[in-house]
Amino acid sequence: MKKNILALLLLIFFSQISFARSSRCENTYNVAANRVWPVSFPDKSGKMVGVGHDISQAIGTITGCRVIVDQVPSYRNWKALKDDTYDLTLLNIEDSGEYASYGTFIPVVKTRRVLVVNPSVYKKDWSIQQYIDAPAIKFSGLISIRFAYKKEELEALKKQHLYIETTDHENILTLIKKGTADATFFPETTFEYFKQNTSLANGLIMIPDTDTWIPTGIYLSKKRTTDRDLKNIQGAVTRMSSNGQLEKIFAKYGVNKASISFTP
Repeated sequence: MKKNILALLLLIFFSQISFARSSRCENTYNVAANRVWPVSFPDKSGKMVGVGHDISQAIGTITGCRVIVDQVPSYRNWKALKDDTYDLTLLNIEDSGEYASYGTFIPVVKTRRVLVVNPSVYKKDWSIQQYIDAPAIKFSGLISIRFAYKKEELEALKKQHLYIETTDHENILTLIKKGTADATFFPETTFEYFKQNTSLANGLIMIPDTDTWIPTGIYLSKKRTTDRDLKNIQGAVTRMSSNGQLEKIFAKYGVNKASISFTP
């Protein structure tokens, strides 16, 4: 009797090991994390940290897959989709890059946007649309990226030659402070960081756009990933959202809860 019980226990044990081996993820996901706070930025020791790194590692833990994260400038983050150099890019605003068609979007959160203006063009009673429609106000943004602009806004500004492109978020604010450009749209979380931690936002005026929430998430390379990868990563994001893990990750980096919606 004891031998039979022992044999049964051994059978169960080895069956579990066999199942674990067969279900173990064989993939390595190479991730491009957008170089902007709070996605990817250096801590005091110079180590790259941020919600992009934490979300990537959480995906690895949930799926059982190995994850390697690189920090990539915003304009190159999108190009990585076209060049097939990464499996995942994050966190990106939905359909805001010219190479978005090369990837499949998985929503993670929604972020609120703000209009940032130079005091010289600020009008107390103006609506956001009035700034967009003003023929003398020049806007600035990132090369090849729609960023926090709506598609129709950006098309209209470019058509009127009222849009100046640059390589990174710091340059956008510098252009506005110098008066080369007058205004821009930012995710509220990112602009708040510049206000609190740099001098780049000093003197600039922030106007909340309470009606606009921007879907932000992960892009999977269509060439480098499969339907199974998509299902696994969607499942991991859903799990993180439902169990509160996403909210904890953003809170860890001091992201204002009011500027984020965890129902993508």
